Amino acid sequence: DELIDCHRLVGNLGAAESIVREQLDFIESAVAKAEGDERALSKASSVRSARRPRLLCVLGDVLRDGDLYEQAWEESGSRCGRAKRSLGRLALDRKQWAIAVTHYRAALELNPLYPDVWFSCGCAAIEAGDIEFAASAFTRVVQETQRNGEAWNNLGRVLCELGRLKEGLNALLEAAKYKRESWRIWDNVLL
Repeated sequence: DELIDCHRLVGNLGAAESIVREQLDFIESAVAKAEGDERALSKASSVRSARRPRLLCVLGDVLRDGDLYEQAWEESGSRCGRAKRSLGRLALDRKQWAIAVTHYRAALELNPLYPDVWFSCGCAAIEAGDIEFAASAFTRVVQETQRNGEAWNNLGRVLCELGRLKEGLNALLEAAKYKRESWRIWDNVLL
């Protein structure tokens, strides 16, 4: 995975794609070679079902292809949170706010311990107009990463929009404590 990331970061997408496709082919050939041996086939199939969705996600990262994330999600039996996180990020990049929220929520149901995903989901929820969910998303972020001034700022903003002004002000003051240099936070506090 690190080698693929290095190739991707330096812009050598062809090499990255080649490595992933080689790994996918290797997994499939291992399954084919195990035909006839029940024990070996069971092991190879187990490795394929565990590795293939991850590799499809990596290939999706290289090619920026949402269909590969969808394929990973389906092949994993709706258990590959990485696929849904990647689909959420892709939708966010395309400014498809409601779709991003849907994908992020599915990923967070599988594993809620991703504060950065909660943050992105909260931002998408604001843009989609779901302020109530945005408030709960930013609350999750500040519960897990208490010193995140940007999350406190966003939480304060959505709480104020929900009419919970005192809670909103407290959240904004918390944001100012962690990001004193941000004029936007101080502007929100004054408002």
